[in-house]
Amino acid sequence: MSFLRALEPNKNLDDNWVHLMIAARNMGISKEEVQRFIRQSQKQENLKHQP
Repeated sequence: MSFLRALEPNKNLDDNWVHLMIAARNMGISKEEVQRFIRQSQKQENLKHQP
């Protein structure tokens, strides 16, 4: 994970999210695909909680 060492410390970035995005990139998943997945998951979760 030499890429992580190249990042400057940033209080605004969550380490878990950084690791997740690096893992996704290493698997060939684009940030747009991750964003799409998160949006879909949020929509589904919101639908579960509607009366």
